[in-house]
Amino acid sequence: GAAVEATAGISAQWVWGSSAADGRVPASGESLLLRKTFRLPQEPLNAVVLLTCDNGFTLFVNGRRAEQGDDWSQPKVLSLQGQLKKGENTLSVIATNAGAGPNAAGFLLECRLVLKDGTRQVVTSDSSWEFTNSVPAVREGRLAAGKGPWQPVTVVPALAVWTDAVNQRGLPLLLQAATGDLRMVRASLLKNDFLMRSLGRPHREQIVSMRPDELTTLEAIDLSNGAVLAQALARGGQHLRNQFGADRDGLVRHVCRSAWSREPLPAERSAMLELLSAEPVSEEIEDVLWAVLMTPEFLLVR
Repeated sequence: GAAVEATAGISAQWVWGSSAADGRVPASGESLLLRKTFRLPQEPLNAVVLLTCDNGFTLFVNGRRAEQGDDWSQPKVLSLQGQLKKGENTLSVIATNAGAGPNAAGFLLECRLVLKDGTRQVVTSDSSWEFTNSVPAVREGRLAAGKGPWQPVTVVPALAVWTDAVNQRGLPLLLQAATGDLRMVRASLLKNDFLMRSLGRPHREQIVSMRPDELTTLEAIDLSNGAVLAQALARGGQHLRNQFGADRDGLVRHVCRSAWSREPLPAERSAMLELLSAEPVSEEIEDVLWAVLMTPEFLLVR
């Protein structure tokens, strides 16, 4: 997309492979790789993307997995801060069409960027994208190079239900993300434990208007380097090892999202990966958890 002023409406087009050309209907089970390469004259200060796919997608930014989804009626909006760089960037998408028989398929993406000098740039799915039916392997969150042959995508007519989903659910999130705040408000019912108690989570019978700035003696004891906290981190390390296996990148992103409510910055990601071997053991994951728990940001997010 050209460097243009970002507007409230969506300018992206729905695209698919050649199986949707000339009014044809793509087969169920079809998978293809879409890509768009573009240049940024500066590093972006803010970068948010809206995307959805009928039926499912996995997004890779410069070869690294960034997001996935399998419900076209719930468009995804996420920040790409720290994942895009000055110079050449590539957005790659593995798109799939599900269903019991041939049915409509389409992918849509709109990425809005604000560069360091205040210039706004928009990258959208359109006829400039390419696709290949040769879908490469994904290992440890990295996408192997696509072998091609690469062909121009087909711009497909937008179904009314697609447009409604984007305008009613995706666009409000995109406009919210443009302010730099993608955090969602939610309520969850969780079993109370010592860590929640120490971090100031009140019982349901209590109503509090504020939390104290200083730790109480009980909180300090619970959060000290004692057996209870160490055992909790050991259980967490074992659980994450079983969940992620050799997917170190997925593990790091999960820990940062859970602890800091955001993606890791490049320097943070590199530091955590240095603590993990090719197939991390639970003790190495414990070290990562300890490092995260000791950061001022975690203690503030609490």
